[in-house]
Formats: sequence, structure tokens, C-alpha cells
Amino acid sequence: MVTPYTLTVRGFTDREAFAIMAAMAEEFPGYRSHDLISRSGSIRNYAYVSTAKSYKLEEWLTSQLMNMGFDADRDVLIQGQGIRISIEKLVSSPSREAPAERRRFR
Repeated sequence: MVTPYTLTVRGFTDREAFAIMAAMAEEFPGYRSHDLISRSGSIRNYAYVSTAKSYKLEEWLTSQLMNMGFDADRDVLIQGQGIRISIEKLVSSPSREAPAERRRFR
């Protein structure tokens, strides 16, 4: 069953938010589409459509954030209530080396 989720991404840099959404679109099974609903400062709201269950999205988001260098138990807060999912960064960004050059805007 296809489910339209409302996803709020709060406190992340542009680069981090784009990385989260790219992983959700390119790697998460069941992905159908997403669209930016609104943005205000570091708060973004997306419509995210998927066949995945919310508990799987939570699991995959936790894994993605850990891959990005965040401690899932301390640095971020993931909350879900029905079709609403919220991801909030609680600490400043971990320092990382700049990513290797890649083709832009494929």
C-alpha cells in the first residue's frame, strides 16, 4: 500500500538535509516520490510517498544518520506518529572530510 508521509527535517545543514533526502529517494525500498512542501530556516517539510511501513523508515533513517557520522542515541531525535515523521539534529555537525568531487546535477 502506498502511504503519503509528512517528513520534517529540523536543524540540519543544507548539505545534510539533501544527503538524507537523496538516500531516502535512491536507497530506501518502496520509494515513490517526494516534494518539498515548505522551508523556513533550517526546518524543511516534505511530502514523502512510499510503500514502506513507518517502522522501516525509522530503522533506515537511523542507519543513514549513523552512516553520516551521527550518534543515533545522542546527536539526533527521530519521532514518528502515524504518517508524520520528524528528524531533528540535537548537536552541531560532526566534522568530516570534504567528499570527493562528483558530477553535479545529473
